Amino acid sequence: MDQQNGLELLLGDGKTTKLREQEKIAIDYMKEHREDLRFLANFPGVEALNLGLVYRVTPNTLGVCLGPSHALMFHALDTGVSPNYYVTIPGRENEIQG
Repeated sequence: MDQQNGLELLLGDGKTTKLREQEKIAIDYMKEHREDLRFLANFPGVEALNLGLVYRVTPNTLGVCLGPSHALMFHALDTGVSPNYYVTIPGRENEIQG
């Protein structure tokens, strides 16, 4: 039986905080906790440090292409954090895809 452990830190509310502000919050956090994150990333058994960012689009959006800013990527690479972007469409969060 696989046992999974994790740590989740909420650095902002993706439902109300714009993407660039989420990135700024994450960068500030990585700067302040650089050594701790680097230690954690190299700790035995730790497979990944994931950063989840939420991008909300309008319901009529036809396509999205996202990537981290240069500053976010610099600090993510330095600390071992993997940024992930989650795109949501307001009003459709509870729809089940079949």
